Amino acid sequence: MKTTNENGILNNYSTEPPIYFAEYPSPEQQSRYALQAAAAALLVTSLILIALLPKIMGYHNSLNCLIRGGFSVF
Repeated sequence: MKTTNENGILNNYSTEPPIYFAEYPSPEQQSRYALQAAAAALLVTSLILIALLPKIMGYHNSLNCLIRGGFSVF
């Protein structure tokens, strides 16, 4: 959005919205935030464990694991 003043001079600066203070989250929002944090922690933990699984199983690289057909002991 381009704005001009009364003389027709172009103002390239954006218009600023009014400033307001944030409200404290309601108990429902707080419980939703806690659920999202738990889901994020579970996701990150599972990704780290999946990344470390070939090393735990004794495979030195993931390509060797894929060639042998998964995480079998044979």
